[in-house]
Amino acid sequence: MVRTPSNPNNNTLNTLERNLGEILGLGDLYEQENGTVKIERKQLHEFPDHPFRVIHNEAMEELADSIRQNGLLEPIQVIPRDEGGYYIVSGHRRNYACGLVGITEVDCKILDCDMDTAISIMVDSNLKRPDDEILPSEKAKAYKMKYDAMKRQGSRLDLTCVPGGHKLSGTKSRELLGMASGDSASQVRRFLRLNDLCPELLTMVDSKQIPLKAADQLSYIPEHLQQDVYRALEALNRTKRSGGCLKESDSMALRRVYDNNMWTYENVVELLAGKPAESSPSREWTQWKPWRQFYLYFPHGTTPKEAEAIITELLKEHYSQ
Repeated sequence: MVRTPSNPNNNTLNTLERNLGEILGLGDLYEQENGTVKIERKQLHEFPDHPFRVIHNEAMEELADSIRQNGLLEPIQVIPRDEGGYYIVSGHRRNYACGLVGITEVDCKILDCDMDTAISIMVDSNLKRPDDEILPSEKAKAYKMKYDAMKRQGSRLDLTCVPGGHKLSGTKSRELLGMASGDSASQVRRFLRLNDLCPELLTMVDSKQIPLKAADQLSYIPEHLQQDVYRALEALNRTKRSGGCLKESDSMALRRVYDNNMWTYENVVELLAGKPAESSPSREWTQWKPWRQFYLYFPHGTTPKEAEAIITELLKEHYSQ
């Protein structure tokens, strides 16, 4: 499949490899001294479900200028594609920049690996980029792709740290996922939780209107109820702010409202408007076992002790009749 035209003794082998390349739809490849091959850009395809954007911005123009002046310094990593051509594993931005400067053939390194290993390489290579070039939603999807690939490969992945240990010398799976990017295990967990956000709230995380820790709390609320949060933020004209639309304390209060079976759109609006007392029980109430059945029947400000006294009197009155 790869031939070296400089060696005249390999003519028969070269012919066989060329024919095989044509059968597999891989073209006529020439191996260079550095182990790379020249492949036409039209044979290169985006990696399936590639989570990272390729944007034509100032940084892309700088990359194109560098390639124009110095050539492609790092080969593009690819794997063969069943339908013909290749999937780009690492080098989507470099490939795009080569197109900007009119390069039709690029240096590539063909990887000998399965798709799951390619996913890990794709994710790790992209996460080495500066954080300001990667959206939280991109990192969330990338971590999920690598997590799923590691599961298919049989790795032990205990994202909730359940008893039983971790596979690699006690290293947590979240730590393994974050090694390439430098994210801590807790950060990896938060990014993975972003995959449970509704699209509207995830967009607000990307635009830095909702901080990561606040988004983490919201992700435990069902997606159809998250829509209430977005609608409430819209109603309060907070979706147009450049930042600080939702604090971590807000999202924690919203999660408590959901956990306590008190979720209504009206309660969400009141809480976000700064009136959480009417819709959220105090710590005293949450520690009293039967509070869920009785809390809503008492005026705001009633303590559990007062409620207990009222219930006791009512029961005495009921049974004395």
